[in-house]
Amino acid sequence: MAISTKPGNSVKIAETKETIPLAVTATVPVGDNPTDIALNGATNRIYTTNNDDNTVSVIGGRLRKVIATVKVGKGPVAIGLNPLTNRGYVANLDGTVSVFNGATNRVIATLKAGGLPGDVIIHARANRIYVPNQGSDSVTVINGQTNKAIKTIKVGDAPSVGAVNPHTGRIYVLNQQSSSVTVINGRTLAVAATIPVGSTPLAIAVNRVTNQVYVTTFNNNNGVVFVIDGATDAVIDTVLIGGENDSIAVNEKTGRVYAANQSGDNVTVLDGEAMAAIASVEVGAGPIYTMVDEARNMVYVVLFRADSGGSLVRIDGKSNKVEGAVAVGRGAIKAVVHPLGHRIYVLNQEDNTVTAVKS
Repeated sequence: MAISTKPGNSVKIAETKETIPLAVTATVPVGDNPTDIALNGATNRIYTTNNDDNTVSVIGGRLRKVIATVKVGKGPVAIGLNPLTNRGYVANLDGTVSVFNGATNRVIATLKAGGLPGDVIIHARANRIYVPNQGSDSVTVINGQTNKAIKTIKVGDAPSVGAVNPHTGRIYVLNQQSSSVTVINGRTLAVAATIPVGSTPLAIAVNRVTNQVYVTTFNNNNGVVFVIDGATDAVIDTVLIGGENDSIAVNEKTGRVYAANQSGDNVTVLDGEAMAAIASVEVGAGPIYTMVDEARNMVYVVLFRADSGGSLVRIDGKSNKVEGAVAVGRGAIKAVVHPLGHRIYVLNQEDNTVTAVKS
């Protein structure tokens, strides 16, 4: 069996009697030009930032339809959720962050950030939010209890995305134009280190168990994963994986790392302990985003097609083989997985929809 991802390009699926097929259960219209998606597993609600109409769509996971629309700032591009407080934080291109209450779906504060905020990093237990400002080379720190910006931290050039290790309280921010990673001490809010990496760092993943950080870079058509020791803030290894790597994910239970190679039409699997590539899984054209369901040891890959429908591909984390695929909407760019309900929600930017998939 094969499911086509574009003319002349297909995904080969190894089927067994135990294989459960992926199935689309709903296609939910959201706002115009959705750019980001987030899931609150505790409330079973899904959120999309809609860049062109300045809103956030709230989808009820059980009903699989939009149950509320939240008006936020101008040009929302990214969203982060704190499930412990049921608060949402939206980075807007007008240089603000909108804070909304997940219970009432109402904005409760609008904070000033820096120029061109582009990501929202949530340290849930500390109840602090970090917003990289690409246009002002800084990170805005928000106190989630008071809903106030408490500090602006200067970092490298054009900070784009980041991640947090909640076990160590360290925050990692990628600086695209200065080819570095800024490490912030979450307790003191001071820069603890600036780590040089390769050109154009694109994506980051943290293994809290091993305290290792994985950063993908792209230069001269060569993709490289830099492995950082979280205890020493030193690069301890590099792994050449090829292709443009826009997404990376880690399974903390198995220690394996998955990098989506958009230009190579594959996903590279790394052994986190050996720090070596152990497999290259062909998934079809345009893999743009990858994520892990640790409970089932499954990896899901979003294939981007702007001119036709995208796809969601499932990889068995044990065998490193594709075992399922399903067509989704045009311009699929990102997804979230609810491991308890075994559902995946795919954001389709060109269609202005979210595809709900049962796995």
